[in-house]
Amino acid sequence: MTEEDRGHRDIDHTADWALDIWAPELESLFEEAAIGMYGLSGVKTEDTRRISRTIELERSDRASLLVGFLSEILYWLQADRVAFDNFQLHCSDVRLEAHLTGGPLVSVDKEIKAVTWHDLRVELEETDWEARVTFDV
Repeated sequence: MTEEDRGHRDIDHTADWALDIWAPELESLFEEAAIGMYGLSGVKTEDTRRISRTIELERSDRASLLVGFLSEILYWLQADRVAFDNFQLHCSDVRLEAHLTGGPLVSVDKEIKAVTWHDLRVELEETDWEARVTFDV
């Protein structure tokens, strides 16, 4: 997989922030969504101290799973002041297991309040996964 196989881009939105995300596998789509969310916020972390967390989620569908995953790491960003840059993810349509490693938060440029359901989608388009996620700011 090359860097061009996956990515994200900001979507113009009147009151919130939104991302379009694409990747060849569901796991890399979730990882790219997290990277994009941190990028929108301008998250910066320490490189010296490493922190690990594990997430196990089960939801009714892939879109709910993505919202749950992003909401969990957003909670840790706000409550524990930690962000992640290493993602080991295993996904199915309704279950996610994630082992995350990152660092303590140094700064955030812009705060995200929540991951929303507005215009949410996670779809397999031919050979690539695509998603749209909107954040309340």
